[in-house]
Amino acid sequence: MLVFAIVALSISNIGKAELLSSTFLQIQEIKYNPYPAEAGQYLDLWVKAENTGIDDAENVTCVLMPEYPFSIDPNDNVVRNIGRLPPSGDVLLQYKLRVDANAVEGWNEMEIKCRTDASSDIWKKQKIEIYVESKTPEFAVGSVVSEPSKLLPDSEDNKISVEIQNIGTGDAQLVTVELISPHGFSPTDSYSNIANLGTIEEGKSKTADFYIDIDEGVSPGPH
Repeated sequence: MLVFAIVALSISNIGKAELLSSTFLQIQEIKYNPYPAEAGQYLDLWVKAENTGIDDAENVTCVLMPEYPFSIDPNDNVVRNIGRLPPSGDVLLQYKLRVDANAVEGWNEMEIKCRTDASSDIWKKQKIEIYVESKTPEFAVGSVVSEPSKLLPDSEDNKISVEIQNIGTGDAQLVTVELISPHGFSPTDSYSNIANLGTIEEGKSKTADFYIDIDEGVSPGPH
């Protein structure tokens, strides 16, 4: 019975030591900016690591583990060597992350892990949740106007104005529009069938102007 009691006590003490070492550090997601995060944009993430034990935490290291749709900025580092943290001491870690342009809107997760000894395999892990908003432009054709209002065969320099609407949920940048003409229609000049509209903001529209020539043999009617 005496031998059994000693063995049981030893197992109990080992379990308690492992528990203390695994809960020595507390990790807390503080905030991220902007909120919500935007697909295709950068965000700043702040995480706090705190020593909740009664002794100094030596050789503290934290590693952020970004997963798709997140990636660390090339000028940043996922590994942070903090060093010593006294009891009740804490450190605020800031990371710059990029959100993939094709990220699906909704909650996304990644992990951060910290340990107190460089030779230890015991890590304290914490999940981080970030909401991603997907802002995707979408185009629609609005009004179509010609000058002159009646287009005739064997005519040149006819102006076609097409309204391009952004009905999506994000700004559209570097917008280029090309008019694809049927047989018998051709651009008046080189690239007069292409319009560069720049940025079309969400809910806004811009007009693309094209200039075309019409062959003599084009039959009347819709084209």
